[in-house]
Amino acid sequence: MRDKKRSMRNLEIALMPALIVLMLSSTFSVAYASTAPKDDTFGLSYDTNYGARTGYLPSSTEGLEIAYSISTTGVTCTNSSGWVAAVDSLLIAGGSPSDAVLQASVALACTGSGSNQWNIQYGWYDNSGNWQGGYTITSLSTGTYSSLSGNIKIYYTGSCWTEVTYVSQTGNPYSPPNGGCYSSIQGTVASNTHDDWTNDETDKGQVGLTLSTSFVWQIEYPQFFVGGAWQDWNVHTSMYDALYAYADVQPALGTTNPNNIGVALMSTPGVYVQIGQSASGGQSNFWCVSGTCPLVSPLQ
Repeated sequence: MRDKKRSMRNLEIALMPALIVLMLSSTFSVAYASTAPKDDTFGLSYDTNYGARTGYLPSSTEGLEIAYSISTTGVTCTNSSGWVAAVDSLLIAGGSPSDAVLQASVALACTGSGSNQWNIQYGWYDNSGNWQGGYTITSLSTGTYSSLSGNIKIYYTGSCWTEVTYVSQTGNPYSPPNGGCYSSIQGTVASNTHDDWTNDETDKGQVGLTLSTSFVWQIEYPQFFVGGAWQDWNVHTSMYDALYAYADVQPALGTTNPNNIGVALMSTPGVYVQIGQSASGGQSNFWCVSGTCPLVSPLQ
């Protein structure tokens, strides 16, 4: 977890008005990608999925980490298929015939008769585009743990891709079997094009659960694995280090958002996912992490 006492600025970058676009002689269109998510996703994206002109993964990124803080508060299961999860996702460039997508998650899963449990999971789209998983590494009782916090990492070790999910309540890291390695994944760096995000995700259409106004999950302090080290910024200048990200607000294609989940941008790097809050999908946001921070957010 990062030191939250550092001085930071959070200045929201509004979509550029038409006049500025004309003055810059360029078009900045923030639109959803043609391929809709299979589930409802709410959080932060670092790639060009929205049609934006800039991807926010640093060059040669070999991993992505998030901190999470989640709770059973405000979640009611309506059937055995409902779920909501904190998910770390990374697309690996260089695969054939398809790039692979790796995902790790902590899910609150509805198990039937109004009951639920925590599932620590992993899964991936292989290089043929087939979904593998999600597999449950372990399950935890919501009776024992009403809330969970920790971090989720996906990164390249130098010989294989792995993921580690740490749960502070148990004091344990959890990884896939076979030494924690994903098998037969081609490529060693992230794509910076799509599926590079840190989100709270629900089942398609949120048909398996209902959420009340007390529902609040946090996704915060993203870090990028570059050159064998984790860094909490993706833009470096001579004056400051900063985090840029796009707000991800995407109900699955053909569905609604009946629980009215939205993304509220935090003063420190990250988002609250909660009822009645919604940044615009694809909205760019800037957090100054260290150094002499600009008084206004620089345009990208």
